Amino acid sequence: LLGNGGLGAVITAQPDSWPLKFWVMKSNFCKLRHDHRKGGPRPFGGVDIDIPAIKGSTWRSEQDIFPAITTCRFSRGETNVLARTFIAATDDILIIELTAEGAAVDVNTRLWPIPGRGSKEQTGRKDGIQWATKAFVSGPEGGTHPAEIPTLAGCALTVMGAKDAAFGVLPGQTATGTVFKLEPGKTVTIVLVMQSNFDAKEPLDAALAKVAGLTPEKIKDLEQAHRQWWREFWAQSLVEIEDEPRLQQAYYACTYEQGAGMRDKDFPPGLFALWITGDDPNWAGDYHLNFDFQSQYYSLSKNNRLEQMATFDQPILEFMPRARWYADVCLGIRGVYYPVGIWAKGMETSRQPGIRDNGSVDHGGVFLGQKSNAAYCLVPMAARWYHWYDLDYAKKVYPFVVEVANFWEDYLQYEPADTNGVALVASASTNARAPKVMTINGVPFNQIPVSKIPAGRYVIASDSIHENIHTGGGGDMNGVLSLGLVRNAFELILDMSKELKVDADRRERWEHILKNMSKFPTFEKDGKTVFRFTEKGTEWVADNSVGTQHIYPAGAVGLDDTKLAEIGRNTITAKSRWNCDNGVNSFYPSAVRVGYDPKVLLERL
Repeated sequence: LLGNGGLGAVITAQPDSWPLKFWVMKSNFCKLRHDHRKGGPRPFGGVDIDIPAIKGSTWRSEQDIFPAITTCRFSRGETNVLARTFIAATDDILIIELTAEGAAVDVNTRLWPIPGRGSKEQTGRKDGIQWATKAFVSGPEGGTHPAEIPTLAGCALTVMGAKDAAFGVLPGQTATGTVFKLEPGKTVTIVLVMQSNFDAKEPLDAALAKVAGLTPEKIKDLEQAHRQWWREFWAQSLVEIEDEPRLQQAYYACTYEQGAGMRDKDFPPGLFALWITGDDPNWAGDYHLNFDFQSQYYSLSKNNRLEQMATFDQPILEFMPRARWYADVCLGIRGVYYPVGIWAKGMETSRQPGIRDNGSVDHGGVFLGQKSNAAYCLVPMAARWYHWYDLDYAKKVYPFVVEVANFWEDYLQYEPADTNGVALVASASTNARAPKVMTINGVPFNQIPVSKIPAGRYVIASDSIHENIHTGGGGDMNGVLSLGLVRNAFELILDMSKELKVDADRRERWEHILKNMSKFPTFEKDGKTVFRFTEKGTEWVADNSVGTQHIYPAGAVGLDDTKLAEIGRNTITAKSRWNCDNGVNSFYPSAVRVGYDPKVLLERL
């Protein structure tokens, strides 16, 4: 995997058949369209490097993640070919340097766009440069599912350092490309540039101009700047894990992926990060908001990766108008109500308008019974705020934070502890899905001064802790995850509002909510008190780590409360999701937060 957060490449090789492939993609080239599987990230295409003389070779690929340079070595008999490659950290340029040892070999290099999902492609040549475009267009020309916002990418490829390079076909082959002879001891450089319509008004012209202006000296300058960028990236933090080289290797490999794949603030990586190689990725490859998208950001604040952390917010903020609409029409309340899947520029990639409203889908929005997606989006925002206390950042995201607070102010139901002498009425709404509004002695709850509210607690009703298509948990009450996320939300807005010196008149109610949220439900399992997934509804689910995410990343349970910490350790033991393909990135940190035996953690890792 290669990348600079904007341009990405995936190297694949099948030595028995060849060619060597570089799949290429761009963070801001995608299909911008609403509805399930109709939009989201898309690959552009790739580069084939075909060398018939070493078909059937052995091969070895090594990636040095400190300078972010990858070397592939292919050997057949006395003939070796080395491909040294990197994507420039400071420009959207892929550089592939080929060197031969032993005998000279013929090489065919071909640029290709990959068609699919209604895309339009073109290819051609100009002044010895191969070029290709891929587009998703709007209107009638866009086909059955046209783009809401048109996107276009242009790619240009040239070969430098080969005296005999010409467009043609190698003997015995049919694929046309730039053909040349790679002489022993000589280096030929293949350069690819990609631009999208979010980079330049005419992306193909921009790519062609950039390729045409490259020289060997400029390539050297690009590599020097590339190495410097990565040197500074690694200098931001250091982790040493004594006597555990595999853990340290895994840590730095993941950190490399963050540096290579997370730089674009308008188009951050989705479920499969930057590296999309198919036009129909699972789950649309989008921003899944019931933990997946947010989980990419868990480690970044602690690791001092502010540039990567800064990529989270923009898609969340851009979706606010639609989320306000959902809160209003689906629930009849203020605030923002986010579906499970969104994409950049306000796109809703999980929407299914053809499905009748049910416990999972409402007005076309896919919520899966969960009310917590927007509150989950506050987890990375809170991490960034508490680590840097940047007031400009707070001003940017505060409108969203307020809307999340508005949602929960309206959605939470208040349950007085003692109803003796208090006339309680749960008033009906014209919206059957709206939360019940408590009237106390004839006064709507939200109009009662905080000082006059009787003792009681806030509860979360009709909120599935798991996707209810799996558990049927649409009727869940007081799920531990939402209880943790709501606490985080009101702690965050109280802190931000004080630092920004705004909304002082609202803090008393926010503090009341925070102080009187329902306690985390528990029950006995295997002779130990553990966290119950919900107070009413789903009791326990063996897989996933949702039942511990109120510990981390919500941060609602830690060592400051010894009783809750003990319950947390019991829950970790009972769950034992040490090798889980969905949530392991929060399960281990949850164990750390409640003081689990570190020897066990290392053994399990």
